Amino acid sequence: MAAARTRAPTYGSPAVASPHHLAMEMVRRRTGLDATHVPYRGGPAAMQDLMGGSVDSVMIDTATGLPFIRDGRVRALAVLSEARSPQAPEVPTMRELGHDAVAFGWQGMSVPTGTPAPIIDRLARDMIAAIQSEPIVQRMQDLGIQYQPWTPAEFNAFVAAENAQWRPLIRELGIRLDS
Repeated sequence: MAAARTRAPTYGSPAVASPHHLAMEMVRRRTGLDATHVPYRGGPAAMQDLMGGSVDSVMIDTATGLPFIRDGRVRALAVLSEARSPQAPEVPTMRELGHDAVAFGWQGMSVPTGTPAPIIDRLARDMIAAIQSEPIVQRMQDLGIQYQPWTPAEFNAFVAAENAQWRPLIRELGIRLDS
């Protein structure tokens, strides 16, 4: 932050309007950081330019960034999770640094409105069982992916809360996705 006061840094993200881009814009607003976005076509390209010195920093997900952190090729400054990552316990959270900035990249399964409840329940049950299988659990842990076995109702509530948080920022930034 101190260095950024003398020269606005650049930051890369995997794409315009990616969760990474939006998370960094949230960080910028909550910290007062002046930084310039450099969008890439994917996380690996952003990481390569970070290591090559073309950008000053990147906002990246743990699955993409951890190999670079573990090898000592990049230095992680902060995580945007609620707690430190078990895969990089030395990296503080933004909250620990005094800034309320928590953001998640997330995935979920959706079905069309009107899908019968028994089908939704079975899909949810089968998906949770698959994700909790030992090979999947181990792979997610290796990649630093956090998992929450929500019910369909809990997931819907989470999506609604995410929409309430991110839609105003998307509007403020004037982001529009071309179809």
